[in-house]
Amino acid sequence: MWNSLKKILFSESILNDSVFECRLCQTTFNIKERPSEEYQICRACFKKANDHVESMIESFEMLKEKANKAGQAGNSYVQMHYLKEILARLTEYKESYYNKGVNFIAEDINQLIEAARKVRAEAAKEARESRRRRVKMDVSEMEAQTGEQWKELRAAQTSALKSILNLCDTIDSKGYGLKDGRSLANEVLQTAVHFLAYIAIADGDLTELESQVIKDYLSVGRAYAIDTEASKKYIIENPQFAEEIPSFMDITKKFDEALIEAGERSEGTYDTMTGIVTLFGYLGRHFLYESCNDIDINKSTALYEYLLHLNEYLEDNGCETEYLGEFQEIDSEGVAVTGSSERTGSDKSLEQLLQELNELIGLARVKKDLNSLVNLIKVQKIREERGFSQPAMSLHLVFSGNPGTGKTTVARLLAEIYKALGLVSKGQLIETDRSGLVAGYVGQTALKTQEVISKAKGGILFIDEAYSLTENRGEADFGTEAIDTLVKAMEDNRADLVIIVAGYPEPMERFLDSNPGLRSRFNKFISFDDYSAEELLLILKSMCKKTNLSLSSQAEAYAYSFFQKRCDSDTFANARDVRNFFEKALVNQADRLAHIEDLSDEMLFAIEYDDIKDMTC
Repeated sequence: MWNSLKKILFSESILNDSVFECRLCQTTFNIKERPSEEYQICRACFKKANDHVESMIESFEMLKEKANKAGQAGNSYVQMHYLKEILARLTEYKESYYNKGVNFIAEDINQLIEAARKVRAEAAKEARESRRRRVKMDVSEMEAQTGEQWKELRAAQTSALKSILNLCDTIDSKGYGLKDGRSLANEVLQTAVHFLAYIAIADGDLTELESQVIKDYLSVGRAYAIDTEASKKYIIENPQFAEEIPSFMDITKKFDEALIEAGERSEGTYDTMTGIVTLFGYLGRHFLYESCNDIDINKSTALYEYLLHLNEYLEDNGCETEYLGEFQEIDSEGVAVTGSSERTGSDKSLEQLLQELNELIGLARVKKDLNSLVNLIKVQKIREERGFSQPAMSLHLVFSGNPGTGKTTVARLLAEIYKALGLVSKGQLIETDRSGLVAGYVGQTALKTQEVISKAKGGILFIDEAYSLTENRGEADFGTEAIDTLVKAMEDNRADLVIIVAGYPEPMERFLDSNPGLRSRFNKFISFDDYSAEELLLILKSMCKKTNLSLSSQAEAYAYSFFQKRCDSDTFANARDVRNFFEKALVNQADRLAHIEDLSDEMLFAIEYDDIKDMTC
């Protein structure tokens, strides 16, 4: 119809001579070069804009999904972050196309922007309402530090900061940095100044001492002028600062993902992103302690809230979060709110815990050794109460044995036993391995290890496959840094911290020889023997009993035969084999019963031979 109308109204020559100006790049073109009658833009801009808008729409949909998930999970700050990104995309579209008379979408862009602003405002209001709390920070750990220890902590903090900033330079050089070309390292430094200034003015003002501490913390030889007064002004003029996820978090996440994709990092390892959050946590805590004679509740709360919303971002991305166990919510009278502190071990009696230990299937040597250890501790405590001198005794242990032999289960029980004996204050078990202690850059490992130690104080730190800290050591490996930090912590916190290292027998011997301080502190070995087929069958029957299931006689006979063969296999995994066997049996039982209409309770409770007959070693 349009072509017919053109022929009636205009001659072909007039049409061919028509000249248009591209609304995006201002170049001129004739009608033959016009890519679409709907848009007055040249072919080059049309193709470029089409690709750009498609990318924006895809990004918009992804951000919308993330914002919805964050809102459903109660992560208000993360939801606000994604909503802010959505607003940025919509605004970019409006400025790039709509305001220039080019529109590719059916919806009214102004209405979309207004709707996004309204949702973000509601999320911000909800976040503020849910965060109306008062929090105090326990500084007893920092108060116990000697001058030399503080010097070492500050050195590690400075080293980690330099490492992060150098890494930011690398990110810039590889093209992952800020879109406007500004230095990512300077952006991190500026945010750190804002962050500490935000904490400082929570009680109303920024003192000279606080200003000087900020400069001392962040002056690391960079060509960046630290202006605390400008940061104070920025925080006052931008009260939403504490609600926003820093832009460098997304950038470092993309960089980490690129390293994972290139095979330079293991899957799910976000050392750059988590390293920055850990660093900010230490900067905030140490700043608060060193710059205040009496730590103000408002400042503690400001620090806690900022770290909390960074934690929400880490959690949303499947990363390990920053430890906040030293913060405790208080009421208007300054009294700790019940249930706000870290969960500790149970309140079972020593007799109950020992009974639980002794009722574990198998582990005869383990039970004997631990009962003897408990008896020794009990007698030593009696001697101590009567004023007799006592020889120094190490409570740190080496758990030696193959995977699946119950090491973690026993460690968790032992943490509660130590609490019942009064040897530790809380009785919690903190489990970790190399990935939980070692970071990818200089200085970060000491801080990361120290954070794990802080979580474990008052209980037991259980390090699985501890030998991996020393294997394949080279210039780029920081396992030694983690070991040095652990050895020092064992000395500094010997009154309320126990460390258990676990792994295969031979590698654990090499691990203990890797540092002069390890062998003397870990002088008690607990050996975990492999389970027998009889014991594995008992474990399986115990699992069944806990879930109201039972094995038929034929199924039991087959299971025993299966475990006998597994015990001789090179891939034998002890109790883990039982767990896998049990879970497969449940799936097979469900498949069998799904086709039966009239199910009796007996059918639901029974694991039959047919459910396990196809399982092979």
